Amino acid sequence: MDLNGLFGLGGSWQVAMAIADVLIVSYVIYRVLLLIKGTTAVPMLVGLGMITVAFFASKWLGLHTFHWLVSQFLSYSFIFGIIVLFQGDIRRGLARLGQGWSLGYDRAGEASRIEELVQAAVKLAQRRHGALIVLERTAELDELIHQGIRVDAEISDEILLSMFQPGTPLHDGAVVISKGRIAAAKCVLPLSANPTVDHDLGTRHRSAIGLTEDVDAAVIVVSEERGRISLAVGGKIHRDMDPEVLRKFLLRLYAPPRRGSLPQRQRKVAA
Repeated sequence: MDLNGLFGLGGSWQVAMAIADVLIVSYVIYRVLLLIKGTTAVPMLVGLGMITVAFFASKWLGLHTFHWLVSQFLSYSFIFGIIVLFQGDIRRGLARLGQGWSLGYDRAGEASRIEELVQAAVKLAQRRHGALIVLERTAELDELIHQGIRVDAEISDEILLSMFQPGTPLHDGAVVISKGRIAAAKCVLPLSANPTVDHDLGTRHRSAIGLTEDVDAAVIVVSEERGRISLAVGGKIHRDMDPEVLRKFLLRLYAPPRRGSLPQRQRKVAA
């Protein structure tokens, strides 16, 4: 509807409904973007958007052969293929919708939770106990949580130390932190297939990189062999972190408005 049509409506009720219509559509788009943010669906949707632009551009420019080729990609079979590829993200999105509209991270007690994580990482490193601690960011980790053993406990260094104690049932795999609580243990992370990853990195570090390549999350890694602390974010591993750097890094990742900024003195190793 153009502006002339909008202002030509006969009555304030029609104008209000038209405005409500636009607001509802905008809100739905906003919620969809929140659902897919930090997932593999984002780059795939960007690619699909580029193909759609090419479809209309080729039609407008009269590139008949190219337009026919692009139209084949946008056929029903291609759309069906997209649905198949996105089935995991669609399933998680629908599950989140069913759980309600609250998608934000609970920031009450943020600093205290981060301090517990830092203390746990330091003590694990001192004891040479290997560990993987996954921290949820913008993308929910429901599928990863469901694959592990549900815990639902408060974040404390004592609990994390006991969970990663060698010989205990939960010491293998990763612990997942979701919505400010320990949500699951013994979770299996995907290994990175990136050929540029440092060959000296072990399985823990590669799996931490692999997860953060796929979703928006952070993973604390404690090396069993060297007793060193690392942090994986965005497909990159930040190695040999001291407690103060780790604390500052986590606070900047999770405390607005500077979420995602990096400590300048921290050495980064690109994955």
